[in-house]
Amino acid sequence: MNKLWRIGIVLLCITFLSALGIASAQDGGNPADPCGRTLSNLYQLLQGDYLKRETPFRAVAKPTDRNYCQALEREMNLYLERVIFGESAAEIIEGRSENAFAFLDLAAQRYVGTMPRGTRFQAQARNSLPASRMMFVKGEGFSVFVDYTFTTLSREEFESLVGFQEYDGDITPACTAAWCIPPTAPPNR
Repeated sequence: MNKLWRIGIVLLCITFLSALGIASAQDGGNPADPCGRTLSNLYQLLQGDYLKRETPFRAVAKPTDRNYCQALEREMNLYLERVIFGESAAEIIEGRSENAFAFLDLAAQRYVGTMPRGTRFQAQARNSLPASRMMFVKGEGFSVFVDYTFTTLSREEFESLVGFQEYDGDITPACTAAWCIPPTAPPNR
């Protein structure tokens, strides 16, 4: 009986300590801890009030995501380049259309025409959700959402764009170029 009593107390202590660990991870714990010391420290620095920035860092990646640490590292680097070090650190990414479908919405439901091959644009921001290929671009007479794979941008250029959550520019879609049509349902490719 004495041995069973001790085992019960040990199990109770383990359960209690586990519950405390889970609670601390959910309430103020550092979600970057599993990613190593450097990322964990950088995350704490960006979350703290040390940098006095109007645009706080908000991670899109979740600890339950596959490749969480790599995604978090990429997000923090982009935040540092664009918000902390300013626009001068971020290069302007220009591209050309490869007959990209243009949309007024991120969900690609309001089709406004096919941007002719060779049409120049400046890429502004991207959807940072996993597997999304949508980005917001601006050019002469248009500011629309397009799939980057129908442009001259590489995957690396696309991923270097700031995510919509961190983008502090104007994302107001419009299409008045000669190739634009009134919004309609998306065509099939």
